[in-house]
Amino acid sequence: MPVRVLLAEDSLVNQMYIQKLLDALGCHVCAVGNANQAMLALRSANFDVVLLDFQLPDATGLEVARVALDTTDPPRVAVVTGGLTAQQQAACTQLGVEVVEKPVSRQTLEAIVLARPHRPNPTVGEQPGALLTHLFDAPTVVDLLTTFLQQAPGLVAQITRGHEIAAAAHRLKSSAMTVQALQLGRCAANIERAVTGGQSPTAHQCRELERSLASTCDALDQLRTNVQANCDAPG
Repeated sequence: MPVRVLLAEDSLVNQMYIQKLLDALGCHVCAVGNANQAMLALRSANFDVVLLDFQLPDATGLEVARVALDTTDPPRVAVVTGGLTAQQQAACTQLGVEVVEKPVSRQTLEAIVLARPHRPNPTVGEQPGALLTHLFDAPTVVDLLTTFLQQAPGLVAQITRGHEIAAAAHRLKSSAMTVQALQLGRCAANIERAVTGGQSPTAHQCRELERSLASTCDALDQLRTNVQANCDAPG
């Protein structure tokens, strides 16, 4: 019987990425985009594993984890995160929830979902998108890159215009880490920390973010073109 997994992740790029890995492991996946949908899913079905983004739009992953664990036959629960404070890490440990760093590797999911020994991640360097080509077939890589390239500019525009900056920066950071756009992810993380600490992003931070977006999009668009060309090549 397939392992039943509830995946709660608000970033479409991350949701696609993790679901593809779970599909390859033969799991039956219910994917949702916020905490309320996750709560509804938990009330309507039983799951073997629950994977939760730590920072969902309407609640934290720990709030959903508490509901998931408060059952007679609780699932295995893990929060997926781009980085936790010491206090947040302690809260996860106290609740008995595993912490998984983004980008999530196939080896990590095997360890959680299939209870297999954890193996180290493949070493592929820091080139944006390189990890994707090691994990997925060409059509999946193209789909993931296309989704990221469609969404990232809007998130950067949201940040620079001052609209829900913390949420946009968090989502951008998370998605950028998944496609291994590390510099863009760091820029977004710096802005997220500033806003969380009560400060507005500086003009320099916004310019750096826009420059990083441009170089990241150029690199990922070229990778997408190359992957698509190989996919379309005869034979």
